[in-house]
Amino acid sequence: MLDSNHLPVDRSKMAAPVVDATGVQRELLQQYLIPAHLLNQSDYDQPSPQTIRNQARDQSHLDQLLMPLTLTNSATEVVPRDTDASTFWPIDAATVRRAASELRENFTGSWMPSLSSGSGWSYDFNSAWRTLENKTPEEVAAIDQEIRSTFGRQLARPGESFGLRELVARSVSREELHRFDDLMRDKNNNDVPPEFRTTGDQLIKPGSNIRPGEVSRVEIGDRHYQVYVPKNADSRAPVVIAMHGAAGGEGENLALNEMGMISAAERTGSIVVFAEPKVRSFDAGRIANLLGANQGVAWNVPGYLNLPRERDNSYSDVDYLNSVITNLRENVTTAERVGLAGFSDGARMAQLFASLHPDRVSGVYSGHGTWMRGDPLPNASVPIKIVLGNADQTLPITGGMGRVSSWMDWVVQTNLARSQPLDQAMVWSRTNSCTSSRDTIRPDVTITDYQCENAPVVVNVFRGGAHAWHDRGNLGNQTVQRLMGRADRTRAMGLDAHQFLIANSRLQRRLSDR
Repeated sequence: MLDSNHLPVDRSKMAAPVVDATGVQRELLQQYLIPAHLLNQSDYDQPSPQTIRNQARDQSHLDQLLMPLTLTNSATEVVPRDTDASTFWPIDAATVRRAASELRENFTGSWMPSLSSGSGWSYDFNSAWRTLENKTPEEVAAIDQEIRSTFGRQLARPGESFGLRELVARSVSREELHRFDDLMRDKNNNDVPPEFRTTGDQLIKPGSNIRPGEVSRVEIGDRHYQVYVPKNADSRAPVVIAMHGAAGGEGENLALNEMGMISAAERTGSIVVFAEPKVRSFDAGRIANLLGANQGVAWNVPGYLNLPRERDNSYSDVDYLNSVITNLRENVTTAERVGLAGFSDGARMAQLFASLHPDRVSGVYSGHGTWMRGDPLPNASVPIKIVLGNADQTLPITGGMGRVSSWMDWVVQTNLARSQPLDQAMVWSRTNSCTSSRDTIRPDVTITDYQCENAPVVVNVFRGGAHAWHDRGNLGNQTVQRLMGRADRTRAMGLDAHQFLIANSRLQRRLSDR
C-alpha cells in the first residue's frame, strides 16, 4: 500500500533512558563528540575527534552503547540504529550545536503564515524539517540532548524535561506535529541490510565535489542536476532520479522541495538525483509574450506528444537524462540501473525514458502521471507502480482535460486532450506480459496487482486524491498547490517510491541475467 510510513518499531531493543550523566551515558556522549559542558562536569576532558574514532573502531559493542540515548518523555523515541564502527557516521559537535540553534530560531523566533493551523499562523516548520531530514538518528538524539542541556532549561515548565519534541509540540499545528512524529519514526528504521551498510563518503569518487549529507549542484553543459548522497548509504548504491512536473517560471527545486526524497534516502540508503527540465519560452499570447510572462518548464522528447502543443526539436530530455546518468557515474559509485520517480509530466517523462532505454532503468514510479494516446508503445519490460487519484482535475483518470488543465490549455495550448492516465496500466501490462489482475479494495485506496511474467505492474487509485505529490515532506507552496490539487501530507510517496524501486532493482538484475 502507498502509505508505508507507519512501520512498527521494535521496542524490545530499546533500553530504558539513562538519566545518570556518568557511566554508560558519559561514554556514549564521548562517542558523540558532545561538548563537555553537556555533562555538567567541569573536570571532563573531551578527547580529540581522531582519538574517539579510534576508540569507536576498537569498540566491539558500540551498538550497546548507542541504545540508551533516546528522545525521552516523548511520544516518539529516536533510537540510534544497530551499526558497527565502519558504518557509523561520526557526530560533529559544531553540527549538533548549529542544528539546535536553527531549531530554536525556527520555533521560537520565526513566524510564517500557514494554512494548516487553526489561527492561520504557524512557526517555520518547513525550515525545521530541512534541518532534521538529513540527520542520522544518532545526530537527532544528540540534538535532543543539546536542547535539554541548554536553552531547553529556560523554556521548560516546572517539572518538565524539555527536548526536541517538546520544542516542536509547543510551537506547531497538530498536522505538523504528526508529520514530525512520522519523520522521527523513519529515523528508527534502517532499510539497508546490515551487510550492505556503509557511509556516503565511501561511494563518492576521488576528485568529486559532491559531499554526503548535502544537496550538490552539478553542471553538465548548459544544463544541471542536483544530487544527494545519504550519510546512511547502501554499498550497492541504488539511485533514484526524481522528476517534477511542468510549471511556470524556472521550476527550480520543485522536486527537492515537494517530493520528500531526502529523508527517504537516509532511510533506504539511496542516492537521489533531482533532474530539472529546461526553461523555455512558450506562446502564451501576445501580451504575456511581450511582458516576458511566458517562460516555464516541461519535459521534451521530439517525436512524442509532449505537454505543450508547440514543438521544439532543438533538444531532447532523453539525451539530458542519459548525460545525467553518465556524469553521475563519473562522480559517484552507482548501481548498473537507476530508478525513475516522476510526478505529473515528470512521470510521463520517466516512462518515455524507460521505454527508450530499458537497459538503464530498474523501475518507474509514476505519481499522477499519464500516457498520451497515440505515442509509440514500449518494447521492453520495466517494473512500474502507478499512483492516481479519482479527484485529479489536472490529469483526470477518465482521460482528457479537467478543470485545471482546461485553464492551462487556455494559457498555453497543450496536448492534454490526448491524456489517458489509465492507459499507463494497459500499456505496461501488455509490455510486461501480464495475464490477469487482482483488486484489493480499502476505504481510501483500490490496489490493482497484475500477474505478470516479466515485471510487476501495480496501480493505486486513491479516493479523493487530487493532483499532487502526497508526502509528509512536501514543503512546497501550499497556495499554489491548492490551485492544482491539495497534497495529503499524511502519506509518504517519496518513501514508497524508494522502496518500490529498490525492491525491483533486484528483480531487474535477475531478468537481465536470463
